[in-house]
Amino acid sequence: MLRYFIHKVLDMSLYCAECGSITSHSILSRELFSTRVNVQHGIPLVCTCNICKSSFMGFTQEFYFGTSSCGNMEYAKVLERSRLIPRDWLYVKGEPRPGRVSATYQTRDSDVAVVDYGAGKEETISRPILETFDERAPLGYRLFPAQCGVALLGDPVYHVIRDAFGKVVGRVTDGEKDKLAVLLENGTLLFITLPDESQYLPDANILDNLTMKLSGIYPEAVSSLKLTVVNAVAYLQGKASGYPLKEKIVKLVEGIPELRGCVDFIAVEVGKVVPDSSLERAAFCILEEANSPLFNYTVDVHTGILQVSAFYPEGKDPTSVEDKLRRLEGLRDVVFEIEKAPPEAPDMRQLCLSVSRILKENPRMANSNLRVSVLDDSLLLEGRVNSILQKSLAGFVLKKETIQAKFINRLRIENV
Repeated sequence: MLRYFIHKVLDMSLYCAECGSITSHSILSRELFSTRVNVQHGIPLVCTCNICKSSFMGFTQEFYFGTSSCGNMEYAKVLERSRLIPRDWLYVKGEPRPGRVSATYQTRDSDVAVVDYGAGKEETISRPILETFDERAPLGYRLFPAQCGVALLGDPVYHVIRDAFGKVVGRVTDGEKDKLAVLLENGTLLFITLPDESQYLPDANILDNLTMKLSGIYPEAVSSLKLTVVNAVAYLQGKASGYPLKEKIVKLVEGIPELRGCVDFIAVEVGKVVPDSSLERAAFCILEEANSPLFNYTVDVHTGILQVSAFYPEGKDPTSVEDKLRRLEGLRDVVFEIEKAPPEAPDMRQLCLSVSRILKENPRMANSNLRVSVLDDSLLLEGRVNSILQKSLAGFVLKKETIQAKFINRLRIENV
């Protein structure tokens, strides 16, 4: 087991090359992330067989988590199994390719869909009204064998030639070719050879390319690093003189197209040891700056590793704040969990602006640094004040002005 992969994301049935069968696997991650929305690409995942404990490396972009957050959403619904709405892709048996649903409606006893196949070809299809659906894949299916090159682990599959449904449970190699393992609903396990463009290059070739690129751009850093490539995954070990250099190296490696992904074990050498408490205070000061779009933030620092969880409103960009946090002196590593917040209700937004103005105009709040944000159906008060008196006063003003609205007071007390 690789070190530091400690967060269990989920269990998934996958093919275990060691057991030679489909077994339950624990999917572990270093980073906390949601499988519901906006899954970040490139997060390493260790997949461990719960029977024999053997492991293989995967990445978030290689998995289907059953939601619209999955990238490359080229899924087609199948008439016999799926609810249909306009703009769905629909596969109808006997057709050479799927068509786009342009309209749906009901008659007294039928569901009707108008399907556009392009090039002026359109078809109206009806089926009996169904009260219930055997909807095992609400988003649709990959159509095999045509889409095997873009399939993800866990993808629902409709095998057109076999007229059978199934699921992708693994990717294996026989020493010469990479293949997908697909488990059909009737229990048949298929090994489908991937097309040439989806085959991985030999690890030795990728390693040579990786070493050459790093040596050309960061020659002073290569001597402090150990580079290995296994199954098209780059593993980086060693030391870097500062977090910004480490991040640049990792980004360069992640940008090499032949690689599936990068696992970063680089340790940062800091010129000056900074206490965790000082790093935490410095991070809060950046988050509390007037031009920072981040709110509902939490900060945790342990042994020089900074973890920031926060939200930002639609239309704002958190990149500049992230860059400032990355440049903190003494930082060894950083983990961001930053998501876009849902739209605010207009009445809550207006109330937020009104309360912010009242607090800023109150002379007893002088030298404080605070911000009011909308958090669901509540107002959130964050920032820095100089005393418990100022924090209490801000809470009192908020309660008085909002009347029935809920509020959360997270002001941080710090004498400056």
